[in-house]
Amino acid sequence: MEVQFSHCFSRPRFSYQSPPPYNIHPSAGLNPNFQTPYADLSLYATVPHEFDMFADFYIATPGHPSTTYGNEGWLVFKQLPGFSPNSSINQLMDYINVKVGAFTIDFGDNNYHRSNNAWVQNNPLIGNPLVDPSTEEIGGEVYSVKGPVYWLFGVSNGGTTGHFNYGAGPGFHGKIWGYPTKNLRLSGSVYYADMGDSSDVSYLFAATRSGEPYNNLFGPTDDDGQIAPQAGRHVFAAQGDITYEKWPWESYSYVGWTQDSQANQTGIGTPAERWLYGSSNIVYHITPALYLAAQYSYAFAGAVNGVDTNGWVDRIQVGAGYWLTKSLLTKIEYVQEQYHSFGANVGSVDGAVGHFNPGFNGAVMEISFGF
Repeated sequence: MEVQFSHCFSRPRFSYQSPPPYNIHPSAGLNPNFQTPYADLSLYATVPHEFDMFADFYIATPGHPSTTYGNEGWLVFKQLPGFSPNSSINQLMDYINVKVGAFTIDFGDNNYHRSNNAWVQNNPLIGNPLVDPSTEEIGGEVYSVKGPVYWLFGVSNGGTTGHFNYGAGPGFHGKIWGYPTKNLRLSGSVYYADMGDSSDVSYLFAATRSGEPYNNLFGPTDDDGQIAPQAGRHVFAAQGDITYEKWPWESYSYVGWTQDSQANQTGIGTPAERWLYGSSNIVYHITPALYLAAQYSYAFAGAVNGVDTNGWVDRIQVGAGYWLTKSLLTKIEYVQEQYHSFGANVGSVDGAVGHFNPGFNGAVMEISFGF
């Protein structure tokens, strides 16, 4: 569970209420205040060396503070029950595991470093990067468990809920990773989903069900400030990640590219949406309990809403964390985000009118504990 106190202040910025023409409202600024408390519940069980079971629930989120709903639910088979350990199938399972259910697909390594509702202690800062690829889909993954080079292949329904709509194809994702040295991890990931002319969409960059800590800054939404660089119609994405850990330093960076050839959700053949995005952070541990952290994330647009553009957005985060106990973490962060160089013909860029160069900056404090 986490409780947040936030103090954000900003220059005038703008939000929109409907498709063009936009209703544009300058912001008068923000006052210090408390945000909604978040809470998660997870359940984990295992039959050693055979399979693991996991489910987690959002007890409270910014958008649904009084509603509990499910997030993930999956099984990982390490051996197949009913077959002897020496059977051919279980000898194969010594090298691979099989995961089925509704789960966060293994695209990139950001899932090991990000905040997910109240599960925030993997993230050295408070906000996630500007572009945050993470989505829960329904399907299965097969992945290797013995190196030195590891691989994964997954098939899913391409969305966050079940559907049988005609024209919507499955989604596919793949990943390879390895450890050139004991302190260094490298990985590369790809993702593809084609929703055809159905009403379904893929949410690889826009599936943050729980919301973000900078919510309600540009408008009445739970994920203000985030860039979701596609509309989910015909999506391809590729990302490379690098992680370095050697006490007292940690560093995690990634760079990715994505395009959606049906970005406007108006049917087949609409113009592409294209983005180059990335993030880099560094953490220095002063003591085992106290650390400093900084992160820079960015998103460069080649096309938005079917319009070519050179616009871009960046976010700077600087903060510190202090472990009061092994399960109680306090963080403080200064954040600044800014839109740049979007033309008037681009329109809305994830809830903000990019042409007016909106931005925000301020300080956020977060307290989280787990048990």
